[in-house]
Amino acid sequence: LLGFSFAAETFYPTTIGDLEAEVKLHGTGTISNLKIGSNVTFETLTFQESEYQKIEIIKEVLTINETTIYPEHIFDEFGNKYVKFTIEENGAFEYELIANVKTTALLKELSDYEINGYPESVEIFSKESPTVESSSNEILTVTSNKLTSTSFLTSLNETIFWVNEYVEYASGKDFQIYYLLQKSAIDPLLSKKGVCDEFANLAAAMLRAKGIPTRLAIGVTFDGKEWGNHAWLEVYHNQSGWIPSDPTFREPGFVDATHIKLGSFNDVSKSLAKAVYPQGTDVLFQAQTLPQIKIIEKKYFKHANLVWEPKQLKTEQWNEISIEITNNTSGYLTIPVKIKENYDELLFDTKTKSISLKSGKSGIITFKIYPNIALKSSEIATGSLTFNS
Repeated sequence: LLGFSFAAETFYPTTIGDLEAEVKLHGTGTISNLKIGSNVTFETLTFQESEYQKIEIIKEVLTINETTIYPEHIFDEFGNKYVKFTIEENGAFEYELIANVKTTALLKELSDYEINGYPESVEIFSKESPTVESSSNEILTVTSNKLTSTSFLTSLNETIFWVNEYVEYASGKDFQIYYLLQKSAIDPLLSKKGVCDEFANLAAAMLRAKGIPTRLAIGVTFDGKEWGNHAWLEVYHNQSGWIPSDPTFREPGFVDATHIKLGSFNDVSKSLAKAVYPQGTDVLFQAQTLPQIKIIEKKYFKHANLVWEPKQLKTEQWNEISIEITNNTSGYLTIPVKIKENYDELLFDTKTKSISLKSGKSGIITFKIYPNIALKSSEIATGSLTFNS
């Protein structure tokens, strides 16, 4: 028999409801063959406020040689905020964007409705774009087979869950390949592999094919091990406006507070930093460096309770572990639960599940676990499992 106890995770992203952090975005570059009297303009996304994100700018500068350059702020067609640096000399440069950021995971009480027409102002987010081929035969086929409901909430939940389970998150050498590229929605549909861009593009394509306007959000988040650049979704609800969701983290209708947003687009390719310079000038820059985060304060979600009992498991056969979950909010809530794997000797039917509950209601999630351990009759193995939610 195996006796397993259960403990709370110290810091897993989907457990965080509020966050305050000092965030540093930075990059480097070089300029050569710039003629006297000419200039190079360099633009990249900077911090901006939203209903769930408050910003206090600490520093926005670019330095080249011994010159310090301060930016002007510009906005694109989607309302995203950029810093624009004007550089008038050759040399190596470095830029730093530092801010104090406070984020709150907004869990809105979303009403359900039959998917129908949307305002003309969001029409661009319903159409196909370069990396979101929502009109392709491949995407239309998988959408018609997997998303059969005309319900907004059901379609959103099923998309987030299906993409999360279908696409394998790339690791090792594959991670480096995918991290530096932005593959379109069809690629992860066929290869079943990718990182956040691929998860987001595939989910966006399916939702747009279903008739739901969907944006690609760009920013920074924590994956349970380190901070990095990230992409997720914002889906348009006809009463509540833009609602964040994340297929990589299995979060439908919300994102946790480790999501620090920089901008949102109809296509992820439009989020890239850019430079404008005269013909004959050479400009190289690296803007996709890892962010630096100093956590000031974090608060955990209080929206759900998880209750379980220690249990003895039989070896070399399937066992069931049941967790009772209660929705503490005043509205309908879909709650993701993920097992943090502790041991190679344990096999799971799945490591991620979700449950949708009305206000104040409780439900049961059951995981199947197979202890692949050969014990003698006198031996007992003990340990713990962690369930994150």
